[in-house]
Amino acid sequence: MSVDVEKIRELVYMADSIWTTPILLTVGVYLLWLELGIAIFAGLAVLVAVIPINWILTGLSATYQRNQMKKKDDRIKIINEVLSGIQIIKLYAWENSFKAQVQEIRAEEIKLLRKRAFLQCFIALVFNAVPFLVSLAGFLTYVYMSDQNVLDPKKAFTSMTLFNLLTDPISDFPSFLSLAVDAAISFKRINKFLNAEEIDPHATKFEEKREGLPAVEIRNGNFSWEDDVPCLIDVDLSIKSETLTTVVGSVASGKSSLLSAMLGDMKYSGECIVRGSVAYVPQIAWILNGTLRENICFGLNYDKARYDKVIHACSLTPDIEMLPAGDMTEIGEKGINLSGGQKQRVSLARAAYSGADVYLLDDCLSAVDAHVGKSIFDQLIGPDGLLANKTRILCTHAHNFLSQVNYIVVMAEGRILETGSYEDLLNGKLNFSTLMSKDAQSKRGSEGESILQESKFESRLEDEKEQTGGKLIVEEHLETGNVKLDVFKIYIRAMGIFLSLAMILFFAVSEGMEVGRNVALTKWTDNGGGSHSSLHTYVFQYTTLGIAQSFTYLIGYLVLAVASMSAATKLHNTMLSRILRAPMAFYNITLLGRIVNRFSSDVESVDKQLPSYVGDWLCHVFRLVGILLVISYANIYFVPFIFPIFVIYYVLQRYYIACMQQLQRIMSSLKSPIYAQFSETLNGTSTIRAYRSQERFARLLAEKIDDYNRALFPHLIVRRWLSVRLGFVGSAMIFIPALFTVLWRNSTSSSLVGLSITYALQFTDVLSWLIKITSYLQYNFVSVERISEYSSIEQEAELENLCKTIGPSWPEKGAIVFNSYETRYRSGLAPVLRHFSCKIFPGEKIGICGRTGAGKSSLTLALFRIIEASRGEIFIDDVDISSLGLHDVRKRLTVIPQDPVLFSRSLRLNLDPFEEYKDDQLWQALELAHLKAYVEQLPDGLSHQISEGGENLSVGQRQLVCLARAILRKSSILILDEATASIDMKTDELIQETIRSTFKECTILNVAHRLHTVLDSSRILVLDRGEIIEFDTPTALLANPKSHFYGMAKDAGIV
Repeated sequence: MSVDVEKIRELVYMADSIWTTPILLTVGVYLLWLELGIAIFAGLAVLVAVIPINWILTGLSATYQRNQMKKKDDRIKIINEVLSGIQIIKLYAWENSFKAQVQEIRAEEIKLLRKRAFLQCFIALVFNAVPFLVSLAGFLTYVYMSDQNVLDPKKAFTSMTLFNLLTDPISDFPSFLSLAVDAAISFKRINKFLNAEEIDPHATKFEEKREGLPAVEIRNGNFSWEDDVPCLIDVDLSIKSETLTTVVGSVASGKSSLLSAMLGDMKYSGECIVRGSVAYVPQIAWILNGTLRENICFGLNYDKARYDKVIHACSLTPDIEMLPAGDMTEIGEKGINLSGGQKQRVSLARAAYSGADVYLLDDCLSAVDAHVGKSIFDQLIGPDGLLANKTRILCTHAHNFLSQVNYIVVMAEGRILETGSYEDLLNGKLNFSTLMSKDAQSKRGSEGESILQESKFESRLEDEKEQTGGKLIVEEHLETGNVKLDVFKIYIRAMGIFLSLAMILFFAVSEGMEVGRNVALTKWTDNGGGSHSSLHTYVFQYTTLGIAQSFTYLIGYLVLAVASMSAATKLHNTMLSRILRAPMAFYNITLLGRIVNRFSSDVESVDKQLPSYVGDWLCHVFRLVGILLVISYANIYFVPFIFPIFVIYYVLQRYYIACMQQLQRIMSSLKSPIYAQFSETLNGTSTIRAYRSQERFARLLAEKIDDYNRALFPHLIVRRWLSVRLGFVGSAMIFIPALFTVLWRNSTSSSLVGLSITYALQFTDVLSWLIKITSYLQYNFVSVERISEYSSIEQEAELENLCKTIGPSWPEKGAIVFNSYETRYRSGLAPVLRHFSCKIFPGEKIGICGRTGAGKSSLTLALFRIIEASRGEIFIDDVDISSLGLHDVRKRLTVIPQDPVLFSRSLRLNLDPFEEYKDDQLWQALELAHLKAYVEQLPDGLSHQISEGGENLSVGQRQLVCLARAILRKSSILILDEATASIDMKTDELIQETIRSTFKECTILNVAHRLHTVLDSSRILVLDRGEIIEFDTPTALLANPKSHFYGMAKDAGIV
């Protein structure tokens, strides 16, 4: 999307070459025939001989281009994943692993770019040498055909000018051909995407709601995500209208797939009918970058009465009151400034506000607090809720509401095992009654908000308070005026000073050789009728200087290729390192699409466009100097006119370049919203399709493209504005030396006249191209400017502190001491933890409780130094963690997050990205995490490729992978973030047993919203507004009816 469309657009600009080239060639050949006769065919033979060479080189270049684009796609994909899961990567201290993976792909990409650059050098050599070789072949053939053929100035310079006219369209042809090849590759890539397999629009029949007919009906249904791999088998299901149905079953039993089948997202056989409009609440909430109200209304008109009812039913009223601009507060990408529970409630509110007939709810209560979950069920989903007269299908692991539902579907291994009412199934002796008996033993709740999500909510809430009107995402910084000199210095240093000077030297020598060659031609023509020996001397001088000029020209471009690839590597890797080392506050206020734009379009510009323009600019600068020297040498009266002509050109280029630079900056900044919108839409395709909002999102994307085109159109107009004025001034430039030649024709050498007029004819094109290339160069340096901007962002502390070393087994005990600790998410914001002092003894199991925004996540993130102390210290085993490097701390602590983040790499690398453990250790961890049996049945075992975001595993299986990671690391301190929120009862019991046995001697901090999970803790830490309000044993706190913990337990139905 970022590059392929641009390649096609660039081809259109040069499409006129298709018809202008034949016209120029025809006219040029005819005029040459008048001058040299049959001898012109020797020159034309050289031109023809160049074509197959060009085809071979261009074909190789196209191959490298195709392979490079694939590598670029792989690199951007990984960068996108890394940015999406950056907090998990920081918590696990995995930055170096992912940086190495990106740099490895980048190295392969640079290798292909370097090969392509070298090929481009030889293509440039061929077409630089063509004018000389064509002239040489024509002149030699002409003079050696007959002794009567004398090469005088008239024939020589007229023919040379005409040969140049012929070589220009042919020289431009490889550029056109290269663009055509790039565009053809882009066409194929886009065509492949557009012709990729799509979801069958008839997979599910959506019909109008009818009285007496089921709301959802599946007959003989077999559904799969991929060919020949069925996920749902022999499904026969009929759900009555206006009823509440729950779907229960273990992890990977097919609950979520059943909802996807109803939405028509899966391949199918059989028949699936849904009667009425549909609203969908996915298991992982999808949130738009927009206001909270826009997320809930989702394109519908705002109806205050209905809106207020929905907000109340979804328990969002207190959350909205906390936001700085209420429901008009901007929500960041992926709901980054909302907690997990808040995101899920917003997703529920969107569904409720839609007024649909059928509601598909995928485990939507697992991310909310117990009392909130009960309130939502009672007021929204349940038999007396706001949606009581709607059809509701709820997938859930929580069984405490099942007695209030109309219909229950029990699933296992993709099959429906049992269906019926709660009483019928409970009295049976099959799967459901067994499941419920285990549930009664575990007394499991149905809630839990995540460290990662709530931490983002707390940090973003503080950030928003600093903004005005609830605005969260900061506007992209836009430079104005000329690109600063420092930006050029950055690029030169990245290229290398020595290589930069060598490149300039070779281009200067090359131009000097060309001037010398043409001076030699003037001597040849002045003595055209001399002896054969003198003729051989002139031919030798002309040929030697021509070959030397081409050789130095090639060396100059080869040095440029090496230097530019070095610069591209350094700039990319520096930006990557700085981005990965940026604090989380940077990600809180920066759109991910904006960062991706730097790594795609801006890096593409540095890789390809910038080296080409640097070489062209240097060549044209030295060519201009050569032209002025030759014209001044041939006609001294021309010198006074140089200054006024340059004043005119200076004025033109000043307006042109300033305008083009700013337009380029605007265009670059308007690209980011396109990428962000496109990425956001891709992430929410299931939700968008469920609400039948495809056209609206396509329209939103088209509007952002229109915004970009509004900047693109004046960009093209300004280019045409310059061309018209340069053409007029250039004509005057040719007129001046021609006029003086006529006035002083008796005292001027005819060969020098021919040379000066020939160079004067080049002057217009050279200076015109120099201005254009200068502008292209400057606004491509905007990419260097944008990359350098992200290469100088604020950084976290050092990863390792060489001055402070710790033992390999630290922390051995797991004792944690907070001493008057205070922290804030950013300088100038209010503290999120204050007056925080407590001591946690080795091996203690601490439950951490508190309402949303109490500081639970901040406490955890403070331990990992995701946020730094503004006052006080944290000691772990008597070591002040602020004195250590970040990785020294993060690698020695273990976290199991609620939101399981996996990456598109093998299962082995998802478990062990640094490949520090042996296979038997990995299998042992998988066995303890209850994943071994599943992985053993996979064809590739540990090498099984995880899809982007872990989409080819269920959410529960992803959570088990996170548990296996923790088992592998097994540090003496473990932080649990409701790690079993997405797990069924049976698996939950197994995991709890694994944690109790594997981490028996460890200090465990359990951030809990499900209070049942912390009742067996050594002590409970209750927080409110960043302060400790209670810290005692569960027994003592529950024995005190006035304690906050007692009130929370009462809300959860524990007491």
